[in-house]
Amino acid sequence: MIFFVTLLMTMALTKISIVHADHDRIATYNSFVQQIGYCKMQSYDTVSRSTSGSVPMFLDGRVRFGVGLSSVNIDAPDASNLCGMCLNVTRIKNMPSFNEELTAWIDDDDHNHDEEWFIAMVFDRCGDEVCIRDFLDFDIYSLTQPVAHGNPRGVEWHAIPCPVQSGERIEYIVCTSMTCNAQDVVVMQEQQLTTPQYYWSITLRNLRVPVKTVSVHWKGSEYMLRREVAVASWVWDKYPYILKEGINITFIDQENNTFHDHIFLKKEDALASYHGGFLKRASFTYS
Repeated sequence: MIFFVTLLMTMALTKISIVHADHDRIATYNSFVQQIGYCKMQSYDTVSRSTSGSVPMFLDGRVRFGVGLSSVNIDAPDASNLCGMCLNVTRIKNMPSFNEELTAWIDDDDHNHDEEWFIAMVFDRCGDEVCIRDFLDFDIYSLTQPVAHGNPRGVEWHAIPCPVQSGERIEYIVCTSMTCNAQDVVVMQEQQLTTPQYYWSITLRNLRVPVKTVSVHWKGSEYMLRREVAVASWVWDKYPYILKEGINITFIDQENNTFHDHIFLKKEDALASYHGGFLKRASFTYS
């Protein structure tokens, strides 16, 4: 069977949000060690960039940082799922440079990001009181933080299409109620696939732009999946569903590109680093 992607070509950069420079606007750091994070953009084994099991554009450094975005942005009921959205940080003051693994920073005033730009990706949700609209919380892989430098300030960013490359694939992480959770380490993978699931969720990542709707064709009907803010995923909770039979999925992104795929899961797709979550790549590639 051949699956396809329909691309309604809108090549102009999609600026989803603009944040104007404000010398009083600060950002913070998050010690993002051994966390899957709200967006499931990395595994529980993460202690550095190279161990993160993340999307290709983060692993090779096209995306410089993962960030937590304010819950005010993410929780908006009319918003797309903003996890995996790329941000062009065009201005930031008082931020030190970090090594490539994001495990250490350089205590040198000559090495900082003042007046430089870089790409960040939404990895997490910042719900702290300080995280007002458009606030960024930079993920680093150190149990300590560069507090001697103080917080970054004067932050300006806007959303851009992510720098996906030809030949790369969209990725899916499928979770049941028993998997992907912090307390779940080992589960019976085959049982998760063959036992009817009353609840499962799917995370889409390695996207060019965020996805706004997801549906599943099941037993002759089309069912819209619910965007579940609490788990940053698209959720099926309608009828008992046997995952081993496959997921016939359609999703539409913010540029109105429509994608179709049929996801076949095997027990070998379950990863201990995602606590039993199934990681699968799309059957099609970016051209």
